[in-house]
Amino acid sequence: MIRALVVRAPGIVGIARRGGLRAPPWRPRSSLAAAAAAEPEPAWGTHTAAHATHANVAQLLACTDNFVFDCDGVLYTPEGAIEGAAVALASLRAAGKGCFFVTNNAAATRVELQDKLRSKGIEADVSEIFGAAYLTACYLRQRAERGEFSGKVYVAGAEGLAEELRGAGLTVIGGAEGTSKLGQYSAAEMAAVAIDPEIKAVVVGMDVAGFCYYTMAFACRCLVENAGCEFINTNPDLRFPIASASAADPVFEGCESSYLPEAGALAAVVAACTGRVPTVCGKPSPLAMELICAEHGIDRKRTAMVGDTLYTDIAFGALSSTFFCFFFYFLTFSSAFFCFFFYFLACRECVRRAEHVGAQRQHERRSCRGCCG
Repeated sequence: MIRALVVRAPGIVGIARRGGLRAPPWRPRSSLAAAAAAEPEPAWGTHTAAHATHANVAQLLACTDNFVFDCDGVLYTPEGAIEGAAVALASLRAAGKGCFFVTNNAAATRVELQDKLRSKGIEADVSEIFGAAYLTACYLRQRAERGEFSGKVYVAGAEGLAEELRGAGLTVIGGAEGTSKLGQYSAAEMAAVAIDPEIKAVVVGMDVAGFCYYTMAFACRCLVENAGCEFINTNPDLRFPIASASAADPVFEGCESSYLPEAGALAAVVAACTGRVPTVCGKPSPLAMELICAEHGIDRKRTAMVGDTLYTDIAFGALSSTFFCFFFYFLTFSSAFFCFFFYFLACRECVRRAEHVGAQRQHERRSCRGCCG
């Protein structure tokens, strides 16, 4: 049975099967198609890795009833929809496959994410969309229903996150209110701010407009001064890739050249100050898969996760016990398999070692110029 599918735009280059992995010999990009056509397909289950064929993909589809898609980088980019994404989703639905969308975007509500998908030509019902803001709201709501949480929530994040938390019946402080504090508080003034003792959870998410010294200081004080206050990070993504014309490193096709800080980096500031480790609600936490299975009655063993980020998407697929499809756009064939092997065999260590792999990605990208052309 297929365990994972490795894809390189614009085509599939390799399949990994359950029970271990073995890399095919390295070949330059120009020879991949010819090699795939020349080599006979091994008997199913006798090889741990092979070049993909139409038969292999057909078998993957035959044993998969549902597909869970990451959004950014898989279905669309800041420049627009990825070519063929909408057609592929429509084809899967026409074949009776379930399609779900799990994104670590913690600044938007489910409705806003639905509007974004539609703007890219992709139709999706709100019930099929699981953003990091919604997942965080579900996590706290479930704890409240079990009697494990009672109190107010301080949001060091965007208003979309605060809105999802309010929709779950929680009392929220922060969100858009934090933007009014920008530049108004010195360290001495911040020390004099009263901390509401009823705040029992601090949620840190992506916040372009309002994340400032006030939000960091207030979040830290809540965690230190309020006994039992829980520290929650919507998603552990450390950075958001962008294409920058001013970057020293040239921009390769489909490859980022610079970064902006994401929610994981913002939460790291609070973690460094307080010495606390946050609970993560977005990928790679399997919470989203648990919710999809509960709300839609699907079988996770017949479900595939499609993503492009190793320490969130692929780890999410592994920790959720699903198949997973890894899309990559920037590495050589051999270096991509290195990263894939590492995460397949040690997925539970992926968050802890994310920075190591990030450095490896940078090294491999710079060393592949001679062979990628």
